[in-house]
Amino acid sequence: MLEAGMRKTSSAKSLFYMFHSVGSGKNSISSDYFEKFVRRISEWASIVSVRQNLGIVSGSEAAPRPINISITFDDGYLDNYEAVLPMLSAMNIPFCVFVIPSLLGKKDTYGRRYMTGGMVREMARASVATIGSHTMTHPDLTAISPEKVKIEIESSKKALEDLTGFSIQFFAYPYSRATHYAVGLLKENNFAAAFCGERRTYGPGKAGNMYHLGRIGFSQEHPRIDLALSSNVPLFRAGVAIKMVKGRFESSRCGVRETES
Repeated sequence: MLEAGMRKTSSAKSLFYMFHSVGSGKNSISSDYFEKFVRRISEWASIVSVRQNLGIVSGSEAAPRPINISITFDDGYLDNYEAVLPMLSAMNIPFCVFVIPSLLGKKDTYGRRYMTGGMVREMARASVATIGSHTMTHPDLTAISPEKVKIEIESSKKALEDLTGFSIQFFAYPYSRATHYAVGLLKENNFAAAFCGERRTYGPGKAGNMYHLGRIGFSQEHPRIDLALSSNVPLFRAGVAIKMVKGRFESSRCGVRETES
C-alpha cells in the first residue's frame, strides 16, 4: 500500500544532478545562486536522497512526484560543509557528497580547500547527508593498472567507512571514466550504484546498469542552470531541456572500456 501522496507510475522521471563547489572558481556556483536553484526546482520536483531515487529507478519504490531529483557533489570541497550542509539541513533536503580520502584537509590546484576528516565524519551523521566514494586519489581509472584500480576502490571505501562508521555504498567515477574491471570490483565490494556525468533521465525500471548511472552537471559557467531557473519550467519538467542542450554543451560521457586497465 502506497503512502499518501506517493505514486508508482511509469510516467515518473528520476534525475541525478551533479555539482562540485558552492563558491567561486572552476565548476562552481555561488551559494546564493545555489539556494535559488534548489528552491526553484523544489516548486516542480521532489528532491530525494540518492538511495530513494535509486529505489524509484529500480521500480521498487513509489515516486513522490512525477519528477524526482537527487543532488550530488563531487570531490568534497570545504564549502560543501560550510555552506551546503547548513543550507540543505535547514531546508530538509537530502544530498550526497563523493569524497576523495587522500585529499582531505588539502587544497586543489586552484587553492580551494577540501573538507577535513572531522568535517566528513560530522556530515555523515547529518540526517540529510550521504557520503560516497570518489576513489582514493582521483585518477582516471582507464589509465592505471588493474592493481591500482583495485587499490583506489577498496582503500577509499575502507578509509571512508573507518572515518564515518557508515557503510559506503555509492561511487562516482573520476572524469566519468570506468572499465568493466572497475565495475566488477564495485560489485564485489558491495557498492549499490556508481555514477558518471552523462546527462540521462530515467523512468521506473529503466535504469539499465546501476553502475553506469548518468548525472546532469551544473555550474554557473553553463547556461543550463539559467534554463532551470527560467520561466520555461514545463520544458525542463519533461526532460526536453536536456535534449535541447545536447548539441550546445559537451557532455562528460560515461564510457566503459573493454580493456581491464
